[in-house]
Amino acid sequence: MQLQKIEKNNSEHGNFLEAFADKKLISCADIEISEALKICFVYVGLTNYPGQSEKIFLINFIRKNFGMFTKRELLLAFELLAAGKIHAVSHFQNFSPQYLASVMNAYKDKANEVREKTEPPIVKRSEEHTSELQS
Repeated sequence: MQLQKIEKNNSEHGNFLEAFADKKLISCADIEISEALKICFVYVGLTNYPGQSEKIFLINFIRKNFGMFTKRELLLAFELLAAGKIHAVSHFQNFSPQYLASVMNAYKDKANEVREKTEPPIVKRSEEHTSELQS
């Protein structure tokens, strides 16, 4: 059982499932999103970091347009981009909202593929409950 958990955590599929379960970006504090953005900057090799006002703008843009994703999904999106597993427009050393949207939309397509492959849990109903519903 422990081996299966380790294999799941090391698989790309497991990374997605864990990311899906994290805290939604819309609920994250500014500092949490800011720290995640710093990691995203490193993933893409950004050397010209946005200033404080630009970072606040990006944080608000993320909440408004991608708040339904989790913080771990944001990080996973840029990890996949760095690994060449998704593709987006080039940032040209400018981490703009358009660039961010390009990455997140590419991630969304990949995440939807994983969601489609993930079987929903089967709900077993007791015979009593089933017969009550038929009455």
